[in-house]
Amino acid sequence: MAPANAIVPVGAGVFGLTPHRLYHYRLVASTRSGTTPGEDRVFDTGRFAPRGVTRNARPRHVARRGVVTITGALHIPSGFPPVDTCKGQVRIRILSGRRIRVRAATPLLAGLCRYVAQIRLPRSVSGSVHVQARFLGNALLTPRSARTQTITVG
Repeated sequence: MAPANAIVPVGAGVFGLTPHRLYHYRLVASTRSGTTPGEDRVFDTGRFAPRGVTRNARPRHVARRGVVTITGALHIPSGFPPVDTCKGQVRIRILSGRRIRVRAATPLLAGLCRYVAQIRLPRSVSGSVHVQARFLGNALLTPRSARTQTITVG
């Protein structure tokens, strides 16, 4: 028999869970002295698709070698705790035609599901360019792209 304050490993098999669902669980220890609940924990049965990713590049017309600020947000499914879900990176690409002119990555701001990137454009970039933002996914969410935005340089 283990002492009253001993750490004892526990385990249980779980069957019949629905795919692509988020589950919460909590272990509860009971003795003659009382009951102690554990922390609320989360696991999933497969990654989920976020509801969407937004992107907003400002200004819409920028001078050569100017700075473009790209902001956006990841919209998570309801019931997901932001602390566990709002992790990961957003890849930013600026394209001229099909050629990638600038690549950058920025993290989601912890717990807020938002991102901000400031990109100085190289002198060689001019005309209409396309700004793309893609959330790269994490342990709970699959990757998702925002709509492409066109801005003018020069």
